[in-house]
Amino acid sequence: MKRRTLRGTLGDTELRRLVVDDGQLNHGYLVKEFHVWSTSLGGARNSELVLSLNQDITIGWRAEDSRQIGWGAMITQVGGLEALQTFSLIDPDHVVLRDLWIKALNSDGGNYMIVLEPITLTDNESILTLIKEDRES
Repeated sequence: MKRRTLRGTLGDTELRRLVVDDGQLNHGYLVKEFHVWSTSLGGARNSELVLSLNQDITIGWRAEDSRQIGWGAMITQVGGLEALQTFSLIDPDHVVLRDLWIKALNSDGGNYMIVLEPITLTDNESILTLIKEDRES
């Protein structure tokens, strides 16, 4: 199976569904890469995005929420000085089985690129993945 690349731009605190459940519970995806960058080059632009298995992303980056599986940011100004800092973290123990959501957590939104690798699951793995997707912690 081929890797998929998803990319786009999110606006002010926008929430978007990237992968829609295809009804085949033995086909899933692993997020292999998650990149975030600002929508413009000048001035202070911060982009903070989160990947989740559920659309209920009400509070920022929450490691205790097992539905959140990726976090990324780009900061172009720190303490009034021009700087470029990037951050990207993907939970290595996750499977996207039904839906994948992305949300901009700040008013600047941001660009993103996500690389997905398809995987095949056994029936037991599918059941465990479904349980994990529905649990907040």
